[in-house]
Amino acid sequence: MAPSHFIVIGNPNNRRVALFQAALHWAKLPSATVVSYLDLLTDQQRLEKLIQPNYIVRIESPGEDFAVEQKLIALGANDKATTGEHINAKSALDLDYEHGRIYYPSQWYRGFSVFLQKIQTTFNNLWHIGTYFSVMNTPLNILTLFDKRRCHQLCQTNNIPVPPSLGPIDSYDKLREMMINTRQRRVFIKLAYGSSASGVVAYEIDGRGLREQAHTSLELLYRNGQIIFYNSLKIKRYRQRSDIKTIIDWLCHEGAHIEYWLPKAHHKGYVYDLRVVVIAGQARHSVVRLSKTPMTNLHLGNARASVTELNLSAELWHRIKKIAVQGAALFAENLYVGLDIMLPLRRQNPVILEMNAFGDLLPGISDAGMDTYQAEIDAILKNFR
Repeated sequence: MAPSHFIVIGNPNNRRVALFQAALHWAKLPSATVVSYLDLLTDQQRLEKLIQPNYIVRIESPGEDFAVEQKLIALGANDKATTGEHINAKSALDLDYEHGRIYYPSQWYRGFSVFLQKIQTTFNNLWHIGTYFSVMNTPLNILTLFDKRRCHQLCQTNNIPVPPSLGPIDSYDKLREMMINTRQRRVFIKLAYGSSASGVVAYEIDGRGLREQAHTSLELLYRNGQIIFYNSLKIKRYRQRSDIKTIIDWLCHEGAHIEYWLPKAHHKGYVYDLRVVVIAGQARHSVVRLSKTPMTNLHLGNARASVTELNLSAELWHRIKKIAVQGAALFAENLYVGLDIMLPLRRQNPVILEMNAFGDLLPGISDAGMDTYQAEIDAILKNFR
C-alpha cells in the first residue's frame, strides 16, 4: 500500500518545493499539497483540517521569503530572552527588504521555535485522536538541528567526533583572553542558529594577540551610526581590530558557538570537506566541497568534486559514511539529515562539522540513479510495501 498523499509545508515558489514535486512526478505519484508558511503563520488550524490518515508530511525550509522572515521575527517578539537584539512585532512587520541583510537572527529562531512547537502540537493532537500519518522530518528535530550548540553537545555525549568547543563566551575581549591563555590561535565562530555560512567567522591571532584577521561571509556596514550586517557571496577579510571586535561582539550577543579551527585536508591546492546526506539510515548522496578560503559552502561559488576524485581508501570512505550515519541516528525520527564532514590535515579521523535539517538540496548529485528527493520518496515507498 502506497501513501495516499503528500503535504509539504514550505514556500510555494521555492526551488526545494519544485524539486520535491518533480520527484513525486518521477515516482508517478500525485503532486503534493503545498501549505505555505504564510498561510500557517496566519491560520495554524488549516493544517489540522488537511491532514488525513495515511498522509505523509514534509517540512521544508522557510528561507528565501522575506514576508515569512518578518512574521517569524514578529512571532519571536514575545520571548523575553536575554540574548540578541529585540524588535517588537509591529516593527518587525514593517521592516524594509534589503537583499542579503541579516535581521534579528536570535529572535527569528525564537519565532521559528514557537511556530514549529505549534506544528508539533497539531501532530500530537491528530495522533491522539487516531489519525495515523507519517512525518518526514519532525518539528522538534528541525529545531535542534538549527541549534549548533545543542548538536555539538549531542555529538560529544554520544562520542561522535566534533571539533573541540571553547564553551560559552560572551565577548570579543573574553575570546581573545581565552585564546591567548590557551595558545589556541585559530577558531571558528558560528552564529548558533545560522545556516548556509551566515554569521560564520574564521578568526586567527598571532602568539601575543598583536595581529589578527577574520575571514567571513558577513559584510559589516556603518550607516548613519547604525551597525548593519549582510550575507555576502564573497568572503571578506577583516584586519582592523575595531571591525573584528564589532563583528564578534555582535555574534556573541546573538548567540555564538565557538570551536577550534581544525586544518582541513587538501586536494589539488584546495581545502575540502564533504556534504553527506543520510536517508533512512544509509549514507547516500555526497559531494566534495573545495575552497581557497575557510568556508566551503557551494553557494559561495566554491568548486565541487566527486568522492572518487579524492582517491580515498575504501576503509576511510567506510569510516566517513559510518560517522555520517551515527550523526543522523541522533535524529532517528527524521527520514533524512545532511551532514558536513571533514578530514583533518595529515590525519584520517573524520569529524562532523555541522548537521543540517534541510541539507538534502544537492542538485545534479545522484545515487543509484536517483537524486536526493527521489531517493527519499523511494525509501518511503519501500517502507509502505
